[in-house]
Amino acid sequence: MRHDLLIQFDDQTTVEIAVDAAQLPDALDARRWLDEEFTRRECEPLRPSGKLLTADKLLVLAQEIGPAGFADEALRLAFARAVLGQLQRPAVTINLQTMKVS
Repeated sequence: MRHDLLIQFDDQTTVEIAVDAAQLPDALDARRWLDEEFTRRECEPLRPSGKLLTADKLLVLAQEIGPAGFADEALRLAFARAVLGQLQRPAVTINLQTMKVS
C-alpha cells in the first residue's frame, strides 16, 4: 500500500512524496525523528505561548527545509516517513500558504 505526502509551498512549488506503507516507522519513532530534526534545525514554535502542536511542528519543519532541501532524496523520504508515521494517515497535505495540515 502506498502513502502520499504533498507539501505545497506556493502556487508553483509543490513537493509530492510517495512512501510504501511497509517503510513507515511507528508513531513513537516518527515523533522522535521529527523532534530531533526540529531541534537540530533550531526551529522556533509558531505560537507565542511556546506550545508546539504536531501540525505546527510539521509546518515549521517543512518551511525550514524548503523546496531546495527536499531535493535531497534521503531527507525527503525521511521527512515523509516521519510525517506519515506520526499521523497514521494514508495521505497528508502540508499547505504552507494556508498554514494547514490536512
